[in-house]
Amino acid sequence: MEVTRLFDLLPHYATHFSREDALCGKENGVWKHYSTKQYVNIVNNISYGLMQLGIKKGDKIASISAGRPEWNFLDMAIMQLGAIHVPIYPTISENDYKYILHHADVKMVFVSGWDILRKIENLLSEIPQLKDNVYTFRNLRGYRHLN
Repeated sequence: MEVTRLFDLLPHYATHFSREDALCGKENGVWKHYSTKQYVNIVNNISYGLMQLGIKKGDKIASISAGRPEWNFLDMAIMQLGAIHVPIYPTISENDYKYILHHADVKMVFVSGWDILRKIENLLSEIPQLKDNVYTFRNLRGYRHLN
């Protein structure tokens, strides 16, 4: 297989450089390891889910998070669909979030936790396209989540 797009790296890694700890991140203070095979499967499942939600080539999906494995999963899944990832720094102001989410014409946003969710919850009434399109990396009070 020839690697011609960034997301082609995943099957290439799976074939030539498979590892049991391709990505690692802490969950509740404990390291969680993701194998190359898990990485590929998770990315594919997220891509399928995004397609089911109507995401198409050129759509913009934001993420607000510090570095974590879920960010990588989401980034690759978005690329596989031809959509555009709009990563947003997690420590900016609510006004900055509002400006970026509105002006980038973001259709969906993924957030890492309560702190960011609280910041953008206040803005959702002003960004109608995000009304029912906020997702979290973990299950937080009934919000739809990545895993």
